[in-house]
Amino acid sequence: MTEDKIIKTLQMIKNDKSLEDHFFSKLSIASKPLEWLIPLREAGYFSPDRNPKPQEVHNKKGYYTVPHWNILDSLVNMSVKMKK
Repeated sequence: MTEDKIIKTLQMIKNDKSLEDHFFSKLSIASKPLEWLIPLREAGYFSPDRNPKPQEVHNKKGYYTVPHWNILDSLVNMSVKMKK
């Protein structure tokens, strides 16, 4: 993939949460996800502060849910590819 295409894609997903979700959904099943590893890391997508925090369940004090991090499945796919 060309550097220009990577830059353009990163700009698009930065400004649109639904596009970001779609991008990471596709990356989670991509056959060559590793070409995105360094650009995404450099753009700060793997920063721990981007991981959603647990949220208290409405009307159930003391109960929490952990929202799904849209990047997580892509990281799993990348780690599987790196292992091979």
